[in-house]
Amino acid sequence: MTETTAALDDHDFMKALLDLVIPPSPSGELPGAGALGLEPAVATALQADPIL
Repeated sequence: MTETTAALDDHDFMKALLDLVIPPSPSGELPGAGALGLEPAVATALQADPIL
């Protein structure tokens, strides 16, 4: 059996999603949003919103 993880609880998924919203610079000088460690805070905020 495989264990499923909710998308918002999957740190790799959240990092990739944040990098889609704010991607790293083409030169690689500036990191994307996924590299900033914000995924737990963003996931918590999204889970707390009853509309989402």
